[in-house]
Amino acid sequence: MKIAAFTLVLALAIPSAASVAQTSAPVYEINLAAYGSGIGPWCVYAGQDQNFFSAAGVHIASLISVSGDPNLVSALTSGQVDIALAGASTIVPVANGQTDQLVVIAGDEDSATALAAGNAITSAAQLVGKTIAINAKSTGTEVVGSAQIDDLVGKGKWTPLYLGGGESGRLVALQTGRAAAAYISDPADIAGLGPFHILTRFAGQKRYNNGPLVATRDWLKSHPDAAVRFLTAFARGCNYLLDPKNRSNAIALLAKNKPVRDASAAESYDYYVAGPDRGQTPPRDARLDMTAWANAIQALKDEGVITNKDFDARSVVDMSYLDRALKALHAK
Repeated sequence: MKIAAFTLVLALAIPSAASVAQTSAPVYEINLAAYGSGIGPWCVYAGQDQNFFSAAGVHIASLISVSGDPNLVSALTSGQVDIALAGASTIVPVANGQTDQLVVIAGDEDSATALAAGNAITSAAQLVGKTIAINAKSTGTEVVGSAQIDDLVGKGKWTPLYLGGGESGRLVALQTGRAAAAYISDPADIAGLGPFHILTRFAGQKRYNNGPLVATRDWLKSHPDAAVRFLTAFARGCNYLLDPKNRSNAIALLAKNKPVRDASAAESYDYYVAGPDRGQTPPRDARLDMTAWANAIQALKDEGVITNKDFDARSVVDMSYLDRALKALHAK
């Protein structure tokens, strides 16, 4: 992360809630990583579009897409990126005692996932005894996804077909009849559904959180002001998306940045942001849902990915930087 100093306008609170002062302050360049091709960076898109980051003295120098939890961990611990919009399994090395560096500092878009099926399948009951294509085994998305499907179909009542290579492979399995349904990212992949449809969207269940913001303890210790400023802008971006009057622009931002079809972006907004997940996806004030987070960690324990059964999900969470950011954001 680079720091440049020059005069700028600081707006660390909503303009109507506080006066804007002219001051000389550092501008922090922050590198970000996002897991895969979901809607995770949506709050970042809004923060960039509305100049929330620049107002907070933050410049997003890079935003890279990284596939796989180990690659995200490596990007963080190597210093390639400062903050990752990550998955729950990013914390596995901490839980298993391999490192103590990683820490969750906020909540992100929950993992936007869905189950695609043929049009003849209209209920979860029809998937009992069937094969469902899901992410390659031992990834965080696979573990949380399996738990979600268990909740829907019944534990032990379906057969997983573990496939790597992205969602396209799972859709091919659906198209060729190798699977009766496919676990996919939403909305990134619904454009490729063809004759298939979305049977259910899992984020609406609100049972698991697979979308934390993660940083390293060393980076936070060295750059506390940068962390607070970033989180101030990030939270503003999330709250911007949740405001119904910003629907059209929010949809346009998602369609532009992923990219996905405008219709798919609109469908996603109306379901995740304005529908059953309102206030969760994105999370209001970028707050982490601790109950859903604990459920995700428990799922990782149940599947043996986290081998330390005594690991406390709260031990890896530090909301102090977000608390400071929100204090500035909501200052009167």
